[in-house]
Amino acid sequence: GGDRLVPIPRYDSQNHQIGFYRSIDVPSDPTGMFAGHGNLTAEDRPHLQQLASLTGLAYHHLAVPAGLWRAVRAHCRPRQKTVSLDLAPYGAAIALLLLCLSYSPDRAANVFRSRRS
Repeated sequence: GGDRLVPIPRYDSQNHQIGFYRSIDVPSDPTGMFAGHGNLTAEDRPHLQQLASLTGLAYHHLAVPAGLWRAVRAHCRPRQKTVSLDLAPYGAAIALLLLCLSYSPDRAANVFRSRRS
């Protein structure tokens, strides 16, 4: 919605706009910037900034798309992290492959030929 309160579009099941939500269509929150205006939407910057700080994230108001890359670079720092890697699944996959190859149709045909002779 941006900085101003604007109506929330309403869509049908085929995603065609059929109007806007009315105040009687949505529950109303008596607090915050939308008090009494549950059918309207806007960017609630103070609330978004509070959510970002509570979750350890950063909030950036994106006025122009070019500002996104600057904001990401300002808040994201690469870091190294040591993780353990379990190699057992790789060994199991190789063993399963070898087992399947040992029962391949060509090998089975050779086994039956050698028993007949």
